[in-house]
Amino acid sequence: MRKIEYLLIGIVAVFVAIILPTFNKGHDMDFGSTSDFVSALSSLLTLGLAIIAYSKWQDNKYRDDSYEIQKTLIAKNYIQLFNQLDELKSKFKVIDNKFLSIDNCYIPSVIDNLIDELENIKLNLTSTTNDITNNLRIMAIFNCYPNEIFNNVNSNLLIRVEMIMTHISITVGDLKGLRKDEFDFMRKRSFKSLKSSPMITARIFEVFCEGKKYIYNSNKTLHELFIVGSKNL
Repeated sequence: MRKIEYLLIGIVAVFVAIILPTFNKGHDMDFGSTSDFVSALSSLLTLGLAIIAYSKWQDNKYRDDSYEIQKTLIAKNYIQLFNQLDELKSKFKVIDNKFLSIDNCYIPSVIDNLIDELENIKLNLTSTTNDITNNLRIMAIFNCYPNEIFNNVNSNLLIRVEMIMTHISITVGDLKGLRKDEFDFMRKRSFKSLKSSPMITARIFEVFCEGKKYIYNSNKTLHELFIVGSKNL
């Protein structure tokens, strides 16, 4: 039973404890007519019903607000995240296919465009992961949390995003090292690092794929992904 209902019961109990003595023959205090008593009791009950109605309305409003945040997370935030990761994966494939030999003379503008695209994806990933984290924190205010499995999936996703953003920074440095005006040993070191990138990122993208399958291909409803009143974070 909720605190507000305990409070209401307490008020009624106190009221009755004060009023009942008036019906004892030996009691000398005058509390008014029976109609006054009935009127006062009716007012008290009306107030109690109003308090209960407001409490229920507030609960429903909390659930509605929480539900809207849940929809934003699933229908917007995570979709943005996975779209950005798919775009990043395609850029890594372009890099892997384009930079095939250290002996090639790579046009600076091509390298610069790839660097700009990678850095833009990194900024977008940072913004999206911040949105996910903030929305989960807001949901906690409404006493709503991801279920245990979803919480682990989300944590793994965000950790891997941090890892992949670090790798973006490394890749940007490698691309800069491939410029034709760099020293030969710098170009060779950057090329070697760049060619090892697919092996490093393969497992990370597998985790992203597994997370996406859990969220969107497991036939789970929002009510199954999120729970109320049990903190898992």
